[in-house]
Amino acid sequence: MKKKNAFTLAEVLITLGIIGVVAAMTLPTLVQKHQKKVIATRLKQTYSQLYQALNMAQADYGDMKNWDVNDNYGTSKVYKWQKFLQKNILLHI
Repeated sequence: MKKKNAFTLAEVLITLGIIGVVAAMTLPTLVQKHQKKVIATRLKQTYSQLYQALNMAQADYGDMKNWDVNDNYGTSKVYKWQKFLQKNILLHI
């Protein structure tokens, strides 16, 4: 009788198990690296948009040093800056 060259079921299952373990160990790292790249790209896009808006606001209102931030926007410094940005910069985005 002729002998067939083939893998046994046990050898195939062991190989698949090893491949599964290696994949389970490497996939989280790959996903994390991808997420970091996505976040970096989004931050760069946001920075670019804000920079362009600032440049457009400076073109409309002159140099930023001469801007009047205390234009009766409220009492809180944070509130003043929020209202100032909404009125003068964010409309350019």
